[in-house]
Parts: sequence; C-alpha cells; structure tokens
Amino acid sequence: MLPSPPSPILISIGNFPIRFYSLCILAAILVGQYISIKRAKLRNIEADHIYNIVILAIISGLIGARIFHVLYEYEYYFARISEIPKVWEGGLAIHGGLAFGVLAVYIYCRIKKLSFLEIADILTPGLLLAQIIGRFGNYFNQEAFGTPTNLPWGIYIKPQHRPLEYISNEYFHPTFIYEGIWNALIIFIILFIEKKWKVKKGFIL
Repeated sequence: MLPSPPSPILISIGNFPIRFYSLCILAAILVGQYISIKRAKLRNIEADHIYNIVILAIISGLIGARIFHVLYEYEYYFARISEIPKVWEGGLAIHGGLAFGVLAVYIYCRIKKLSFLEIADILTPGLLLAQIIGRFGNYFNQEAFGTPTNLPWGIYIKPQHRPLEYISNEYFHPTFIYEGIWNALIIFIILFIEKKWKVKKGFIL
C-alpha cells in the first residue's frame, strides 16, 4: 500500500508556506515549456512564440480554472462573493484552465498569423507531460483519489480528507497515478506516430 505524505507543505518561511503542490505545478510548466520549445525548433518556429504562449496560457488558464471552480461551487461562492478572487486559498478546476488556455493560444495564433493546429501539435506532448508532473501535487494534497480499494497500490488517505460516505475506509485508488500512466501512454503513441509517419497539421491534437 502507498503511504500518505507527511505534510503538503515543504517548508514555511515565516507565515508563508511553500507547498509541494506549487512546486509540482512550477516544474510542470518549466518541463512542458522546454519540450515545446524543442519541438518548435524542429518546425522552424521561433522559441519566443512558445514563451509568449506559455505566459498567456498561464494567466488565462488561472482565470479560467478559478471561474470554473466558482461555477461548480456556485451555491457557496454566491453567498460569499468576497471570496471569489481569493485563489490563494485554493479552488481551481483543470477543465477551465485548459479551456481558457486553449482560447488564449488560438487568439495569439490568429494575431501572429500562425497555424493554430501546428502550434497545438507542438504543445500537446509537453502539455501531457506537464499534466503528469502536476498530478503529483494531488498526492501531497490528499485529493483527486478514487473509491476505496484493497489493491496493493492503494493509497492511505487521512480521515480529514476522506468523503463522509467513506470515512471508515483507509485506502483508496490513486487515480492521479492512473491518469499519469494514461498520459504517458498517449505521449508514447504520439512520438511513435510522428516517427513512423508524416501526419497533417492537427492530427496530433
């Protein structure tokens, strides 16, 4: 069985905590950007475009992730309007981050007269790898796990993080690991296809 992490906080500087989750997200962004730049150079696309896209996608993605989270929990936030902008207290939805991030990339490509499909093909493997790295943050936060399990790779979830209906269960499916394995498989398939065949723009996306 997989143990639970000792704490979601790596270190605290005064009253400012540095969380493992934030380090995972930072590493995900840097690695995804690095892979995307390497892929862009193979297609003779300037690295500056990737830098610009990453910055825009982060900003718009953060906004989108917060908006989607607030909409999911609208009953809570509509009664506490002042808490909507407090993103530092947690509450982001990856679906909103992806949706707004893709929109930002599309708008950038239109302005710079770049092929959105080609840019998307370049970014896709790096985005998947970033997702794998970022999901490790769920482990440290004790979140995004599945239903109870007795399998050898079940992860121990502390009582305060368990759903009420499963409060008596100790081990759960580490679904964030399953997603990481699935994403790794998709990356392998993408790289295999690109090596074997010449595909049209947008195929990888």
